[in-house]
Amino acid sequence: MSEQNPYKHIAQLDQQGKYLLEWEVIWAEKRVIFNVTVQTQGYVAFGLSKRGQMDGADIVIGGVDRDGRSYFTDRHGTGRKMPEIDISQDWTLHDAWERNSRTFLSFSRPFETCDNENDLPITVNRTIICNRI
Repeated sequence: MSEQNPYKHIAQLDQQGKYLLEWEVIWAEKRVIFNVTVQTQGYVAFGLSKRGQMDGADIVIGGVDRDGRSYFTDRHGTGRKMPEIDISQDWTLHDAWERNSRTFLSFSRPFETCDNENDLPITVNRTIICNRI
């Protein structure tokens, strides 16, 4: 791995190489940082799903508007339609930009948000203890 790339994992999510995902697990913070670079302009969607389907998926949508301002929302899938915005916004946007025909987003989320209705826990062994304050 290059010293210039701090991310521990990388995956090409499509056959054409238009959607690149990088992620790093921050064990001390129980958080995952994601970077996506997508050959598109307008918006990018990213989701976690148990079965690879929209229904029940934990989704974020973000991008950069025409005025250069970033936007980002935590959502959940309820079938084959625009994902609904979560009441609890548990994903954090770190950076967003567009350059040429690519959109870049950097964002993170804790392993467990305790928003069991709309968020999927990020687990290794499926054992998560939810501590509500």
